[in-house]
Amino acid sequence: MMKSDDFLRNKLEAFDRVSLIHLPTPMRKLERLSAELGGPEIWIKRDDLTGLAFGGNKSRKLEYIIPDVLSKKAEVVVTWGSLQSNWTMQTAAACAKFGLHSVLVLFKTYDLPPELDGNMLLNHLLGADMWIKPAVKGKIVTQDFALAAANERGAGERRVGNAVSPSERGPPPGFSPSDRFRPILLKNSLQ
Repeated sequence: MMKSDDFLRNKLEAFDRVSLIHLPTPMRKLERLSAELGGPEIWIKRDDLTGLAFGGNKSRKLEYIIPDVLSKKAEVVVTWGSLQSNWTMQTAAACAKFGLHSVLVLFKTYDLPPELDGNMLLNHLLGADMWIKPAVKGKIVTQDFALAAANERGAGERRVGNAVSPSERGPPPGFSPSDRFRPILLKNSLQ
């Protein structure tokens, strides 16, 4: 019987992958925290050092998503998250690296005006098209809601179609594909 990590490694090798990050990321022992707790050694995996736009574990997922996007000859990638979402920023960085246009549907759950700082500033510097929509705090943003927001914002210019998320294939009902823009939709919930 195959070990579970060998089984998973073999499954992952069946998918195309692009290199976006520096691996392996280091492990650091947290000596003071381990001593303070008087317990077992505590270690932390430094995925903030992956190298793509300030790092993060989301880059690992994008290493498998981007080849799928490229194989479909997409020009535009649409995804969504909160105003300061790490997922959307990492997606914008991966798109910039591969010459894809990123469209970020960003959901605002508070009354303050959005500021061009933090991840929103990075999204701007990475060339992302940011569409800001109000959302209810604590409510999960569904794929249909994100697609409707993207379609509403892009009406007349771009239509969202040929939508693909990591767990689903094919366009959702009610969205017509466009020949000019072949976007890929990446699924994410409000963070």
